Amino acid sequence: MKNSKNSNENRKLCISPISGAAIPAGRPRGVKNKVPKSLKAAFLEVFERMGGAEGLYRWATKSEKNRTVYLQLLSKLLPQELEHGGGIQITVHRIITERPPND
Repeated sequence: MKNSKNSNENRKLCISPISGAAIPAGRPRGVKNKVPKSLKAAFLEVFERMGGAEGLYRWATKSEKNRTVYLQLLSKLLPQELEHGGGIQITVHRIITERPPND
């Protein structure tokens, strides 16, 4: 792990809405991901056995409930904050999905 003290000092801090305490945003550089690679590999294998992207698409478009669940899961997989090397920061606050009225 590279100079963890400096990594922690340079991290952005968020303020807890409950306690008002400063909390670090995200995992410090150099700290290993808590989800083991074997668990990720197992999920990917099951995903492929269930039909991969095509199977997921068929399931998500089968009903409005499935579509909603898919979009909720997708929103949890996306990072809440995206940073560009040029200093541009984009924050996703909320994703609202509505179908246009049937004509």
